[in-house]
Amino acid sequence: MYPLNLELTKCTPVHCAFLNKILADHEPRNFSVAIQMPQWQKAMNEELQALDDNQTWSIVPLPRGHKLLRARWIYKLKYNSDGSLERHKARLIAREFTQTFGVDYKETFALVAKMNIVCVLLSIAENCGGPCHRWMSRMLFCKVR
Repeated sequence: MYPLNLELTKCTPVHCAFLNKILADHEPRNFSVAIQMPQWQKAMNEELQALDDNQTWSIVPLPRGHKLLRARWIYKLKYNSDGSLERHKARLIAREFTQTFGVDYKETFALVAKMNIVCVLLSIAENCGGPCHRWMSRMLFCKVR
């Protein structure tokens, strides 16, 4: 984390609490640091469980002449609007510069949505009689039939 010189006397109490929390916590830069902290271990286990539950990948034998894809963990702290720590978020990502379309993968998936879009989709599903098929507390995978 870079050193920051902030005058916390010139901000509102809510903003001061938020800034103090951000300055107190830190995100690990690599796996060897994160694996030593129980909260990051839990976040990594939750991510692996979510990837497994949603059948993100399948384990197959490595074809001859191919190399394993490298992956890395990204660690982020998520905060509530009042500055309190909401959760530790860990994401396992493949290093895309080592992948070849059609060889290493055939389709892409990116879970990116603004909360207002999610609310609209849930409202449409509810009003049209199409209940959500699966609801997870950390991630939302909604399939309307």
